[in-house]
Amino acid sequence: MPRPYAAVLVGVFCASVVGSSAGFAQDLGGPRRQPIERGPVDVAQLTGGADLIVRGSVTSKQARWIGGAIYTQYDVTVQETLKGAPRNRVLVAVIGGTIGNVALSVPGAPEFALGRELVVFGVPLDNNGATFTPLATFDGIVPITADNRRSTRTVSPRGIAEDLEAFLRQVRTLSRRP
Repeated sequence: MPRPYAAVLVGVFCASVVGSSAGFAQDLGGPRRQPIERGPVDVAQLTGGADLIVRGSVTSKQARWIGGAIYTQYDVTVQETLKGAPRNRVLVAVIGGTIGNVALSVPGAPEFALGRELVVFGVPLDNNGATFTPLATFDGIVPITADNRRSTRTVSPRGIAEDLEAFLRQVRTLSRRP
């Protein structure tokens, strides 16, 4: 086969593989993959797989090199520890960020402003347990949103808004399992 045709064939194959996998969230072991637009997560699996679950707010952020990749490291002031050793603050590293003229852009990576409230389902990123990374790629970070219509705060880990306090009660119950 002449080389130009081989290059075109390889290009078409790569495009079809990338195109067929685009738009799907990480598989958490369910029977089928879910589109990102709907992307409900299994809270029981997140709770069971997390070493640390905290509710808190972002107090600072900084891009850093960690293990050969750029991460944005968020310093989170902890309001409540739902699973793991109680703590006042935790460092949460999310892959992606910019240092100088080097950027790592990861599709779907969340970006949080200072003061943003969230619930983090984390696993240790380093051996000393000082920095955590979200479990299940980005599903392990659940932003808390103010619902001005009802004067409440909500979360949407399952693709629809639900009451924050009801969600936290569920996580507290699940995290008490042996």
